[in-house]
Amino acid sequence: MVGAAGELTRAISDPEIDAEVGRQASTVIDILRQRRATGRLGDVVVLHIGNNGAVTAEQFDELMRTLEGARKVVFVNVKVPRPWEQPNNSVLAEGVRRYPNAALVDWYAASADRPEFFWEDGYHIRPEGQPTYADLISASLEAS
Repeated sequence: MVGAAGELTRAISDPEIDAEVGRQASTVIDILRQRRATGRLGDVVVLHIGNNGAVTAEQFDELMRTLEGARKVVFVNVKVPRPWEQPNNSVLAEGVRRYPNAALVDWYAASADRPEFFWEDGYHIRPEGQPTYADLISASLEAS
């Protein structure tokens, strides 16, 4: 999300982007708890977690408990050549099915056969992939 912040600003009207390289699910939970406590959670929240380590079903459920009352929570799955890629995508897909206000943006499917979207490491997004990434999220938000 850090790499596509400019495109997200283009595609989504007035987003508040809080993205940082290397953020883990446990840190995201803490940030969301702080935002909830200070009344700074949006009605719609987009989360792209799991690029930098494992995400568990328990963490997914904790995220959703923290975001209770949000009209829509959009999870963006991962395209990262690491052992946790498919397990994390499974956790996200299964979690979204359990919550009626959750949605999944399938970044993996949209980018799996698009090496031009990524730098040589295979997961940091290049300018060529940014519009697709942002447009997928925007389309999910418009579907709400």
